[in-house]
Amino acid sequence: MSTPSRRRIRRRAPSVEERRRVLEEEQRNRKRAAPPTGPLAEATPTLVTAALAVIGLAIYLFARRASLLDFPPYELGVALGIVLGTLYALAIFQVLGRHGHPRTGLALLLRGVIVLLAVAGASFATLGLLTLLNVTLDRAPATVHRALVVEKSLAPGASGQFTAVRAEWAGDVFLTVNLPESAFDQIEPRRSYVVVRTHSGAFGWKWIEGSPDVETPPPPATLESPIAAEPSALPTGAASVAEGDRTEAREVARRALEQLRAGAHDLGIADLKRAIDLDPYYTSAYSELEKALLPQRDYDTIAEYWGKLVSINPESRDGWYGRAKTRMAQNDETAALQDSTEACKLGHLQACVMAETLRGL
Repeated sequence: MSTPSRRRIRRRAPSVEERRRVLEEEQRNRKRAAPPTGPLAEATPTLVTAALAVIGLAIYLFARRASLLDFPPYELGVALGIVLGTLYALAIFQVLGRHGHPRTGLALLLRGVIVLLAVAGASFATLGLLTLLNVTLDRAPATVHRALVVEKSLAPGASGQFTAVRAEWAGDVFLTVNLPESAFDQIEPRRSYVVVRTHSGAFGWKWIEGSPDVETPPPPATLESPIAAEPSALPTGAASVAEGDRTEAREVARRALEQLRAGAHDLGIADLKRAIDLDPYYTSAYSELEKALLPQRDYDTIAEYWGKLVSINPESRDGWYGRAKTRMAQNDETAALQDSTEACKLGHLQACVMAETLRGL
């Protein structure tokens, strides 16, 4: 019995014409799928990125009304902006690389613009959103700070001149604020204070509430007539001061005033301290000592001497109020409230206003 023969099946090779038709079909399909050529392939993502950056800038400018005082929000906003902006730019480049894009000089420039706008827009947006959340979620009471004005100047602005003020916040921290031009004549450097109300914020970042105010306390009583400046009724314990010491204290105080006017501040301050040593109940000498020490911002010495007065004469409303003002200059609101409350009980009207203000915070 014979076995059937195996047949070999051969596939016919495509002809030249068939290969040509296949190549033409593939080229037509590629043309249909390819994006438009030219710089417009990246211009659209650039425009979208620019719009997002403008939105981020608008959020930031709106949030700047909060006037954040701490650096962490700015650092965190910029850091998040760099990360988010870079990721966003890389995502766009991946999309462009997947669909093809021209490698021209203008296309490379547009890529750089995309990165810059993405990073800037994300930084502005994150900083603005953090600021808004810090402010809107905050429920902490406001804190009043008084910063001693160090210098002032008139500076040109978009709508006219404004008063630029640099004030000592606490220690070596300085606050720079812009006030209306009308505040220039009201401010006296080394004597006026910039009053700022701050909140701690939901995240603990301080921000300023409203516009800063300017406060200039009235000048202390002068020693032109030290004896006449003293009350007719001497406080309890003043009788223990010898009449000769009381008279000498006033003579030393007169000499201290002359030395201060002549510019001999160290001698004048030393004489005022001597006058207080001679007559510890001599209130005007304490006031002049405070006036002489304020330009040096020697708050510790001022508070020490006012404390000496109230320790020997607890009924001295000027002593309690003088130390309360010094505590405010040191940003110690708790101690200032206690001292101003004591002065208010003794009938000091300005101390009552201070105590009421501090109590309402």
